[in-house]
Amino acid sequence: MLVAREHSAVELQLLKLAEEASELSAAIMRVVNVSPWSRDEDELFAEFLGEVIDVELMLEQVKVYFDDKLFEPIIKAKLERYEQRLREHLLEAE
Repeated sequence: MLVAREHSAVELQLLKLAEEASELSAAIMRVVNVSPWSRDEDELFAEFLGEVIDVELMLEQVKVYFDDKLFEPIIKAKLERYEQRLREHLLEAE
């Protein structure tokens, strides 16, 4: 668990992560919904990549506050679920 000092620090990191995730979401929408009046596609894609990196960096900073063991079973379960969905999709495609 987090001590009070760490709780305050992680809370700030989580708020920053939420901000970066929101910016990534907006960048994704701009890339997906390219319209004739929007900016150059290369510029939009570069912005998207920058936001992906920002989110990755913030995730790494937030994960420092938690034990890696907390993430391992969740990652395993999500990967297993993803693999199952992929198998089901491949079976449907046959």
